[in-house]
Amino acid sequence: MTGPIIEACKVSKIFGRGPTREPRRLGPGHGPRVGAHDRLRHGLHHELGGHRGLGPAHGCGRRLRTCGRLGRGLYEAPVGFKWFVDGLLNGSLAFGCEESAGASFARIDGTVWTTDKDGIVPALLSAEITARSGRDPGELYRDLTRELGEPAADRVEAPATPMQKQRLAKLSRQQILITELAGEKIDGVLDRAPANDASIGGIKVVTANSWFAARPSGTEDIYKIYAESFRGEDHLRRILKEAQTIVDNALAGTT
Repeated sequence: MTGPIIEACKVSKIFGRGPTREPRRLGPGHGPRVGAHDRLRHGLHHELGGHRGLGPAHGCGRRLRTCGRLGRGLYEAPVGFKWFVDGLLNGSLAFGCEESAGASFARIDGTVWTTDKDGIVPALLSAEITARSGRDPGELYRDLTRELGEPAADRVEAPATPMQKQRLAKLSRQQILITELAGEKIDGVLDRAPANDASIGGIKVVTANSWFAARPSGTEDIYKIYAESFRGEDHLRRILKEAQTIVDNALAGTT
């Protein structure tokens, strides 16, 4: 929304969402720009840290550290919001979010509000955070990163044939023979989700300060690698480079 339109509408606060990978402001003022997943981390802290703390949630390293700080469980399922519907309906999950940065969460009384993901819901949460705290949510998020660390995250894509995509989807943890990732000891390799033992349709490699996950696209002839590091942008680039080598070797049958 442009300046003249905002002025004509007499609107003092605007909330919205854009592409997942594009940094946005959490709130209405001149606060710092943060990524979509960072918005979810801050929203999760607000929801589970106050009167709405209800139970487990889903997420990546950012959400794992946030849940640990709050003494809440983390329910990590395969990609797809369908995995959270039952938990939202029965009240066992309080906050659900996924790799595309869509999210939904429970009402104050623990009952379900919506079981679909939407950027509108986090935008409304940003409005609530602003109203309750009187501060720009982006500034509050920076407070959180000073305590828990500031992550760097990105995603890369590469072409893959249907046969290669099938091979990647069936990749098992026993096929990953490396012991280090970007200079850190590998703590775990997952091919099934910790929450429900369902196949993740790819592989996830985890260290103390980083992780990457690789899986084939369900709609295009490509594969995707998602990665996150709490050791900065340079470390993230090392992870992505090494992860792509691992995946390429797997597709070539040489892992």
